[in-house]
Amino acid sequence: MNERHGCSVTGIEPGLLAELQTFDWPGNVRELRNVLERAVVLCGSGTLGRHHLPPGLGSVRVPAVSESDPLRMPVGTTVDEAERRLILRTLESTGNNKTRAAEILGISLKTLHNKLKEYGSQGSASE
Repeated sequence: MNERHGCSVTGIEPGLLAELQTFDWPGNVRELRNVLERAVVLCGSGTLGRHHLPPGLGSVRVPAVSESDPLRMPVGTTVDEAERRLILRTLESTGNNKTRAAEILGISLKTLHNKLKEYGSQGSASE
């Protein structure tokens, strides 16, 4: 990254690497790479510090469906209907972030898209 952007970053502040490892990284490796590349460009030279990272990074955590927000269904609800409700509630809890919802549900993003298409709920959402 140094070479690509004409920078000479030599290291990272103590503790920052451990802090970065605790973040959720919902965008996975691409998000991490983008954050580090941004930090290198902002730093320019010397040591990367917390102030080179995006404001609020890691402070907003998307909660999974919590026990305080149970999903209740009456006896007699079909498995298909229960699955539909669980998927839609999980999407709601993630702010309609399909990638995060799929991770919480333990299914692939493709499966989630297929289910939503089946439900006719393909509204706009962030991924």
